Formats: sequence, C-alpha cells, structure tokens
Amino acid sequence: ERVAAVDTNVRRVLARWEGRPLDGAELRGAADAHLPDDAATWNQAVMELGAVVCRPTSPRCAVCPVTSWCADPTVYVAPPRQAPFEGSDRQVRGGIVRTLCSGPRTVDELAAVLDEEPTRVTANLTALTNDGLVVRSGRRYALPG
Repeated sequence: ERVAAVDTNVRRVLARWEGRPLDGAELRGAADAHLPDDAATWNQAVMELGAVVCRPTSPRCAVCPVTSWCADPTVYVAPPRQAPFEGSDRQVRGGIVRTLCSGPRTVDELAAVLDEEPTRVTANLTALTNDGLVVRSGRRYALPG
C-alpha cells in the first residue's frame, strides 16, 4: 500500500524539510505530501537518511543528498521519552487489539480478559476508535473489516 511509515527518523527529516516541528496530523500530512507512488523505496530511503545523515544532534548536511530540500537543520525537537511499557496505556491498547483478534467484545468482557478497570478500557477504546484501529457497533467493539 502507498503509506508513509513514520518513525522517529522520518519525523526528524520531515520536520527539517518543512522547517518546523511536526506531530500528529501535521506530521502525517507532511509525510503524505512527500510520498511518491513507490512508497516502500521512499520509506526505506528516508528512514536511512534520518539514521545515517540527518541525525538528531549532529546532522551531516555536507554529505546530505537532499540538502536543498532542507528548510532548517536546527528545527528538530526530539519527542518526549516514553514511559515504561509495563502498566502503560500502550500495554492496555495492545491487549485490547490482541483480544479483539478473536472477535467483538463489550467493555466489560475486555476489562475481564485484561484484568483492567472498565473506565481505563473505555478510555483506551476511545483512543483506538479515534485512530481508526477499532470500530464500535452498539455495545461491542471489533477490529475494522
């Protein structure tokens, strides 16, 4: 599929190309705007560019093959460090998705399987639904498709 794989390296490269910090919908929009038909090659090339040349603290602009595209090599702002995975909302969301692989479930069913409070499951289901990773039908949640 023609989809940009936005990792931390791609985020840094795009922020420097655009000349401003990017996050969320702005980051996705910038990635989509630059993405050619050959998405796989572009994804690999930009990830490699970010890892080897367009580094976080010491970009190697003198050897960059696309330096003319760069609006500002100093603009990059590193994302905040993630909290530990154990006990995190990321862990809960992963558990929800894993559980929904076997079929639709209600909040209470998910809470029981995950041994989590229903309010925490509901909050994470809302985030997953907003991201398009989960769909709701009545009281049940499922994976799309």
